[in-house]
Amino acid sequence: MKKLLRQLSLLILMAVITYSCAEEEVRHLDPMVEGLTNLADIDIDAINNSGSWSGSLVGFRGQRLKLLTMQKLIANGGYTGENYNLSNPAQLAEGVAEVLQEVNTKMDSVFKVNIQDKYDGINENSAGIVNFGSKQYIAMGIEISTAFAWLKEETKGDDSYSTNDFATIQQDIEVLIGLNALNEQEVLDFVAELNSRYDGIVQAYANVEAEVNSAPEFSKAQKDLYAALGSRIDELGVTLEEDLSLATKDVLDIVDRDLTGLTYFAENNYTSPAQEPLVFGEISSITELRWFSEEATVDDWNNNWVLTADIDAAETARWNLDAENGQVGFIPINKETSINFDGQFHIISGLHMSKIGGAGDSERSGMFSKIVNGSINNLGLINVRMTKGVGAGNGNQGGTLVGFFSGSGNITKCFAEGSFVGPGSQGGGFIGRPQVMAGEISDCFAVVATTESINPFSSSFIGLPVAGVRVFNCYNLGFTDRKAIFGHGAGLNLDAANLYYDSEFVGSTELDRGGNLYVAESLVTAADVTTDLATADWADLSNFKGFSADTWEIRTETQFDPNPRPYLKGFNYDVIDDFIEVP
Repeated sequence: MKKLLRQLSLLILMAVITYSCAEEEVRHLDPMVEGLTNLADIDIDAINNSGSWSGSLVGFRGQRLKLLTMQKLIANGGYTGENYNLSNPAQLAEGVAEVLQEVNTKMDSVFKVNIQDKYDGINENSAGIVNFGSKQYIAMGIEISTAFAWLKEETKGDDSYSTNDFATIQQDIEVLIGLNALNEQEVLDFVAELNSRYDGIVQAYANVEAEVNSAPEFSKAQKDLYAALGSRIDELGVTLEEDLSLATKDVLDIVDRDLTGLTYFAENNYTSPAQEPLVFGEISSITELRWFSEEATVDDWNNNWVLTADIDAAETARWNLDAENGQVGFIPINKETSINFDGQFHIISGLHMSKIGGAGDSERSGMFSKIVNGSINNLGLINVRMTKGVGAGNGNQGGTLVGFFSGSGNITKCFAEGSFVGPGSQGGGFIGRPQVMAGEISDCFAVVATTESINPFSSSFIGLPVAGVRVFNCYNLGFTDRKAIFGHGAGLNLDAANLYYDSEFVGSTELDRGGNLYVAESLVTAADVTTDLATADWADLSNFKGFSADTWEIRTETQFDPNPRPYLKGFNYDVIDDFIEVP
């Protein structure tokens, strides 16, 4: 995108710069020279009065560097010899110098109007700057000088500044301008407000201390946050007394936000509030996860998201207890999305989900309800508890991770552990219904017990794979009273290989509705695709065809199973001991 914006800016400039060399002098020169002929003057006022000024600055710099290169080539004889027909190099040099001067003048004008003049209009001795923004004022002066020097570099160097960077500089200057406008009384009022808010934070922190230390509902992550808040509050107090600056309010806002989440938890049946992420695209806490579940929009979801921390979500069992439709707990991402979610090898523990079933989207359950042309990667779910309401018919697409999945995305390096009570015919302990996938499901495992199925065609791994699904290098250890790998309709032209299960733990050897799999449009025996591997053989990775030692390692994790098994590398399984135990 940065490159595209720069190219567009240069194209705009190429359409408006003039220089006076005769056409015959440049007819046989390279395209860089020919492109500068027969052009019109640029309207600086139009640029300054539009949102394109920052892009124009970057474009001016690129054009200036081209002109400097041309000057050097002319001076060094670069446009002489049999490849060129240049009878008057001096005339061309004069024309290039004129254009360069014009570019410099116009670049200086845009920078001056949109950045330098705004900054110069700030009084560094004003009450607002002295009290809140002196550091930022000094830092901004240095930033402006550095940015201008970058514009005037003689060689290309690196791309230190982009169109967005210059726009950000202007936005930061506007903040300083706002402070500059404050009078003494407004400054005093603002300082008083900060101190009042700080006093409230100190009191709220003290009020929640006993409950944090005694209530078992507080997770280790919440207790660690509380402990860290103590030192952050102390540091904030020192700042208010000795080092007040523009950034102080931002620090106070974040401390207040974190403490608000903890006090809300203590006062509201041990449930967290929904808090919009501090950084869009990142989920870092249980409060942000609740926002992601209940308040994010489809437009929000249709982006790239990452999980930046392991999250204890045991409290989701108490979310939405008064829901009229019976959908207690975590609300699935319940609209069709093209989300790309990277768990970054983090684990979410204790998601509780309950669906009463119904038609359309309401049938689909899972952390993610329906994904089309999106991906889920590097994510672990443990202690999942899902309940699908009985009487929901033969539909009920649902899985602990994803209810419905199709399109061009992938599900890779993910796992789920827990229980799924009452899956329907399209229900799977891991994924409900994948279909027509240009991508694949690969390097995943599930240890999800599926019981009380309302339909005989569910599975503790994948419920209903439909034509075109590709599944590789996965295993299932989830107990089931139905199917071991695939449930209803598994014979619909799968592309699958290297699938393993242990019937001693799964409790079933029936792999799909008919006991066989259609793979690549031909009926083959299940052994060609899936392997019921004896427990004793799971400790040797070489017994798992297609499982790379770069992705898998043999270890014992009692949360999942007392025997050594292959587990995905990259996850910190030790963090499981820190989560609240989920019954």
